[in-house]
Amino acid sequence: MTAKGQSYVILADVRRALHLLYREDPESSAKSSLLRLFEDDLTPIDTRGRWRPSKLLVILAGVGLTAAGVFVYFSVTR
Repeated sequence: MTAKGQSYVILADVRRALHLLYREDPESSAKSSLLRLFEDDLTPIDTRGRWRPSKLLVILAGVGLTAAGVFVYFSVTR
């Protein structure tokens, strides 16, 4: 038996409530999670208000582009 004023929980109401809860959660957004993952740990926002990438990410991207350039250079010139 249910007390007066109480009713059963409907699955659609639970889904709607969870959707509203997770829509506002910044950790559930893939874009914001990736930006937070690749941002600079010390100063994620510079003085102009722009996003700053991690120094490690910039170094790895440079090394990867250099390796790809060397590979293309030696495979095309042969």
